[in-house]
Amino acid sequence: MTPTGELTSDSLSDVYNTNLAFTRSSSSGYDIMLFDTVSENLTTIDPTAFPQRASPAIGNNTIAYIDFALGPDLVVHNISANTATRLTNDAAVDQAPQVSPNGQVVVWQTCSSTCNINQAVNSGTSWTISAVTNTPEANNNPDTDGVNVVYDSNRATSVGGSDIYFRQIDSSPEVQIALAGVQTNPSIAAGIIAFQSSAGGASPNDLFVYRISSNELFQVTNTPTISEILNDVTVLPNGDVRLVWSTGGAEADVLATTFTLPPPTATYNFTGFFQPVDNLPTINTAKAGSAIPVKFSLGGYQGLDIIATGFPASQQIFCNTSEPTDQIEQTVTAGSSSLSYDATSDEYTSGRYQPNTYRLHLGTNS
Repeated sequence: MTPTGELTSDSLSDVYNTNLAFTRSSSSGYDIMLFDTVSENLTTIDPTAFPQRASPAIGNNTIAYIDFALGPDLVVHNISANTATRLTNDAAVDQAPQVSPNGQVVVWQTCSSTCNINQAVNSGTSWTISAVTNTPEANNNPDTDGVNVVYDSNRATSVGGSDIYFRQIDSSPEVQIALAGVQTNPSIAAGIIAFQSSAGGASPNDLFVYRISSNELFQVTNTPTISEILNDVTVLPNGDVRLVWSTGGAEADVLATTFTLPPPTATYNFTGFFQPVDNLPTINTAKAGSAIPVKFSLGGYQGLDIIATGFPASQQIFCNTSEPTDQIEQTVTAGSSSLSYDATSDEYTSGRYQPNTYRLHLGTNS
């Protein structure tokens, strides 16, 4: 429990290891406080006579907060140096800051006619601010793990409502997690995104996690009569994922679960087929019974156990005469299927494959 004085109340806390940052209101205004749970030291951050500060977020050596007397604008505080840096100074309304665990990245909403997401990255000597989003639709609830920024947005391209979006802090292309219904309130830790989702666009919500590295989605809860409201996600040193959430309602409970995700599904850098097969939309034609070498690369040697059981496969298709066709220029001796890899050309060859038709327009007998 944090120490309190008379006529004060505390709210809007955030925690990093043994440090707790929170807002304390008193007769003089709203201060940002830092409490060390080991030493039990309580410190007022950037003290002033009549403070109007709120929404603190903490990561490592950095506290970010909103100073309403300045705009409201965003301020970052260096704990060890005991210095403050004002990051924004404009007419926009800044809100909802979050700090990465390493303290080097801050993300927040900046709102004028609509809300977008900004980020500030610390190079060691200064903070560089850049836009994460710039859309006419509202972008909300940002969070960062120091590598990625995640947020929700109700875009025209969203499937049935708000979706979760993320991108790397180096301004890599934005990625949309497109699900039916409404997805909101994301949190991120070590490349794991957690969020709440309502398939019908209204309560109840269930909780999902998405693993960026393997592009895999997992449903954590399935409670048709109870709505979960996500609070936060963390990834433990052993790789386990821990979620904390509220059940909402008049008698809300706070719940948590810790679980292990399954090993990532292997993903490959497949860029298309090589000659003699032409890629879509070309229909490859060949004489029935011909054996055709199918060549491709996966961005390096990935072993020979890369083709799912039952594949390659074929089925009858309808020929579309408006699509271009090309005769297969190379065939091989018919026989049993095989798979080989050439390290010099970084090329796999699945040879001696002789279906009557090809499902993916690799070839057709029509």
